[in-house]
Amino acid sequence: MKKAIFFRIDEPMTSCIFCQIAQKKKNVEFVAEFEHCFVIEDQYPVAPGHLLIIPYQHTENWFTAPAKTKLEIIEVLDRLKKLLDAKYRPDGYNIGMNCGPVAGQTVMHLHVHLIPRFVGDMEDPRGGVRGVIPSKRVPTNCGFVDFVDYFGRFSIQKWGLISAKVYWPPFLDRKSAQKNRKSDRTTLCRHPLNKNTKWKRSFS
Repeated sequence: MKKAIFFRIDEPMTSCIFCQIAQKKKNVEFVAEFEHCFVIEDQYPVAPGHLLIIPYQHTENWFTAPAKTKLEIIEVLDRLKKLLDAKYRPDGYNIGMNCGPVAGQTVMHLHVHLIPRFVGDMEDPRGGVRGVIPSKRVPTNCGFVDFVDYFGRFSIQKWGLISAKVYWPPFLDRKSAQKNRKSDRTTLCRHPLNKNTKWKRSFS
């Protein structure tokens, strides 16, 4: 990976761990260095190859960062993916950042996580980053048809009628849910990937 020849540190914060790393006052190995940011391995990785992209300039989060820094981080993400693909061959990725203490940020210096994901690394990965609030994850106790139904009451017409128990999403008011539970649960559905599909009845 190409290493930048020049970089600068703007307004270093003596108490900031990432500023100290940027100034190389901490014994932390750099994976790569660029003009506006550098890359290190996460000290508490959740998966093999878990990396952090950190700007040299002390900025609290993504929304306070200069545009040039954001653009470089996006480019670096693509380059790091190629590096990790070759080394670890992951099956997927999570890209994330915490912005503010309420969102889980503990170091008030922007850092972007790039986390390789592997088949079987958790029992049910559905919901992904929605899992930061566990109760808001996609329901895990229902089948695929129920999962599709949760996001718009769709039925898969291409493969014919499918019978399944209806999962009532929380945004439906209680009266509507009760009314529909008492009915024969016949719904009008269409294939979610084909807007031209004619509406048809699906029985659950």
